[in-house]
Amino acid sequence: MTTFRFILLLWLAFCFRPFLTVAQVYSDYLGAGHDEGITVTSSSTSGESTLNGFPGSTEVRLGDASRFLAQASFGGTWLEIQELNAQGYTSWLEEQFALPHTRLEPMLMGIREFEIELHKEDDDEEDLIWFTHFRHAWFNAGIRAEDQLRQRMKLALSEIFVVSDVPDELMDSGFGLTNYYDMLGEHAFGSFRDLLLEVSLHPVMGFYLSHLNNPKTDTTNNIQPDENYAREIMQLFSIGLYELNIDGTQKLDANGQPIPTYDNEDIDEYAKIFTGLSGGAFREPEEYGPTFFGANFEELDHRVPMKMFEEMHEPGPKYLLRGEVIPGGQSGLKDVEDAIDNLVNHPNVGPFISRLLIQRLVTSNPTPDYIARVATVFHDNGKGARGDMRAVITAILMDDEARRCGDRDANLNRAMLREPLVRYMHFCRAMELQPLEADWPYFLNDFASFSFHTAQTPLNSPTVFNFFLPSYQPNGVISDLDLVAPEFQIHTSVTSINYVNEVHIWTFDEAAINWADVQGALNEGDNPYDYIQETSLGSMSATSLMQLAEDPPALVNHLNLLLTHGQMGSNSQQIILDAISQISDIRERLRLALYLFFISPDYTILN
Repeated sequence: MTTFRFILLLWLAFCFRPFLTVAQVYSDYLGAGHDEGITVTSSSTSGESTLNGFPGSTEVRLGDASRFLAQASFGGTWLEIQELNAQGYTSWLEEQFALPHTRLEPMLMGIREFEIELHKEDDDEEDLIWFTHFRHAWFNAGIRAEDQLRQRMKLALSEIFVVSDVPDELMDSGFGLTNYYDMLGEHAFGSFRDLLLEVSLHPVMGFYLSHLNNPKTDTTNNIQPDENYAREIMQLFSIGLYELNIDGTQKLDANGQPIPTYDNEDIDEYAKIFTGLSGGAFREPEEYGPTFFGANFEELDHRVPMKMFEEMHEPGPKYLLRGEVIPGGQSGLKDVEDAIDNLVNHPNVGPFISRLLIQRLVTSNPTPDYIARVATVFHDNGKGARGDMRAVITAILMDDEARRCGDRDANLNRAMLREPLVRYMHFCRAMELQPLEADWPYFLNDFASFSFHTAQTPLNSPTVFNFFLPSYQPNGVISDLDLVAPEFQIHTSVTSINYVNEVHIWTFDEAAINWADVQGALNEGDNPYDYIQETSLGSMSATSLMQLAEDPPALVNHLNLLLTHGQMGSNSQQIILDAISQISDIRERLRLALYLFFISPDYTILN
């Protein structure tokens, strides 16, 4: 079989993965649960030749560590996988919780100055900090930051508490987008209550969901409070549409119908809560002075929380969920805090938020028991605290359903399609990407090509409902089995082919950032900005991979652990092995191996 036919076969398998996920079950792979009386003989000459008993084997432990990092980070390097294997998961989590937050905001001006230097420009005004600079900073932190768990959680939270750079006003607000994203990170390991409060008061969210400059009722002028944020904070950010049991299943009324958590009257009442808020400060206070209600969003400092203007806040009592009443006469911010407390203490919050986080980190279809265990921790961390995000994250990642990867034929719901951003970052981290020039302080990546090809870029969701719905069901076997697969909403006939083309760029064109032609070095006098590519394969830490490529079975074994966590099916391994064994040039062999691994269904589906 020719190399082209091997590639075509894997491409077809990738495109039709929704059916393969449940219709074709492989039982002959590492981690499948065959742990008694089994001897595995490796064809590689570079390591141990025999592995007796999967649970005790180094390969399985490394595969499990690799899989853990695929859930808890943007994917591990080979060194990080080895270190985690030696350190243990609990110790790693405690270390990650203790690491200082790598914030994106301090990078912005440095990135802008570096960009100006490459452009040979003079203008370094802060108003030239755009959404592209946020993306540059996001990419640098995602690849280089030690606090990988926090960086991974920031992405997960940004896909729940959604804001987007789609509006022109936010495209121009690199500082605002970055500050919002960093705010999510500041609270990622803290209190859910504080997180929801800070989300509600952030001016970027205020602009995006229109409760910035939201006025009180004015019957004379037929003005009513805007209901947008009141609706979304309930539907998307806290309790969801229907009342839930602790395990995430819907409660039913006497007629067997789901019970709504709120109605239009509730939306009206919560809309009153989020009135009177406007900018906390102007970007140029020396020119504009103190802020006022109705201030232009574009003139505000988007890093400063919104301020309450009492004269524009709805007076009187507000009637909240479950019979709670906020009395009239208290301050507007106290109204906001009381409303946040009312939502956070709702019994729905634990199962609703737990399910969303499990879907972002571990599996698209967590079992009710899994949700119940995590939701129980959300409601009480064992010390009486509600919404302890650190405890919730630990419960999600250390749950037995997250850590066991076997019995796929009996647990078809234990899988997820990796979202494109995670695949991309995993490639860059696993290949230990380095800047094109050793003295360049930053990668510069605006995700332009990647966004076009995959329909995903950080903080670029088309709507407040994220890139994909948590309940999305692609047609076919998945929906027939009443399972969900959120990421498949952006895995279309177009983006699936585009992703394969993207991987070709990363591996064969050696341009993991998708910017410029990377063949050849810069000529004297050339502007480096015209050639920003951030890497070639030779500038990746690929020396060991090049050595392994001399032994095709050893290379496949290694990439299986590094990229597919020891879970690639034997059929896929054999296809790749046969294909690369036909290539005599070591560099081309490595390129083809990486290409086939990253487009394989074994990689794109995380089990």
